[in-house]
Amino acid sequence: MSSTTNRSLPLLGRLNEANIAHAVRDGVSDVLRTNPTTQSLGDDAFRFFEEALAQVEERIPPTRPRACETGCAYCCHLKVAVTPLEALRVVSALRKSLDGAALAALAAKIRDADARTHGLTTDARVLAKEPCPLLGEDKRCIAYEARPVACAGANSFDREQCRAGFESTRGDVDIEYYGLQPRTAAAARAGAAAALFERGLDGRILELVAALRVALDDPKAEERWRRGEPVFEPAVDRELEGS
Repeated sequence: MSSTTNRSLPLLGRLNEANIAHAVRDGVSDVLRTNPTTQSLGDDAFRFFEEALAQVEERIPPTRPRACETGCAYCCHLKVAVTPLEALRVVSALRKSLDGAALAALAAKIRDADARTHGLTTDARVLAKEPCPLLGEDKRCIAYEARPVACAGANSFDREQCRAGFESTRGDVDIEYYGLQPRTAAAARAGAAAALFERGLDGRILELVAALRVALDDPKAEERWRRGEPVFEPAVDRELEGS
């Protein structure tokens, strides 16, 4: 549960990434003043993204229904950008839902995945078809409720296009989707990162698998991050940072 007073984003003015980022930055900054737990701060940051997306969809609705549904996991093989806050939120959820043995097994799985994917470009990850280590055997995310905004931003109007894109060896399949959803997610992530930097916290853009490895391998990762230490340096992704 959030420790805040359920602050809502103000109605956005002109719809663009800058305004969304500014609104989320202000929202996260307000929450930070209450000295929340990392979990509740992450929850609120995600809620701000959801509120922003709802406003975007109200003004510019998708042209047709999205085809995304439980068990469809083609997008769970892509490179995912996160802030340290998002990575810590995922790990917090995992520690609450898994017992010691299951968590240790997952940590090993994440280390293996990071060894195979660390430093790969977005295009190379598409062709590698490496599944996210959080993807269960039933093709469901085991940390879905704490997923990053990038994952919530992914969408498609046509599942068959996603299948064809996943099976392609050239990465040349066009997939129709609601473009404002990932753009809103990216803007919300940028806004949250800006608020973190303003408070002296590391808000750099990381690659999800590498960030999860850091957070799970170092039991004091969250504590060190809250002290302003660059504990997530090994997970900084130059491609994502540049974008």
